[in-house]
Amino acid sequence: MPKVAALITASGGIGSHYVLHKLQGHPSIATLKESAFRSQGGTSKGDLKRFLSQKVLPDLHPEQLHPKKNILESDWIILNKPPLKMINYHRTFHPDLPVLYIFRNPVSFYYTWLRKWIT
Repeated sequence: MPKVAALITASGGIGSHYVLHKLQGHPSIATLKESAFRSQGGTSKGDLKRFLSQKVLPDLHPEQLHPKKNILESDWIILNKPPLKMINYHRTFHPDLPVLYIFRNPVSFYYTWLRKWIT
C-alpha cells in the first residue's frame, strides 16, 4: 500500500505542477491533481481519512497527473497543494505523513509578482 505525502507551496504560481510532473516520471511515485480529496466531484476528504486509517484506496486514476500509472504499484502518492489545515488534522493521527515544501528565490518571486501586477 502506498504512503501519502503532501506538496505545499509558499504561494500560487511557483512551479508545483512542474515539480509534480517530474515526480510523476519516477516509477515509484504517483502524483495527484489539486482536486484530489477535496469533494469536488472526485474523491473526498472522507476518502483520505478512510485511506489513512483503514487502508481503503479509492479510485485515484482520474485524479492523477500524466502519465497515469497503477497506484498500487507505487510506493508514494503525492497530494498537490492540499489545505494545510487538512494535513495538520491528519498528522495528529498519522504522524508519518510527510509534508514537502516548495520555496522560491525571493528576488525571482518579487519580479514575477511585479510583472503580474503591471500587465
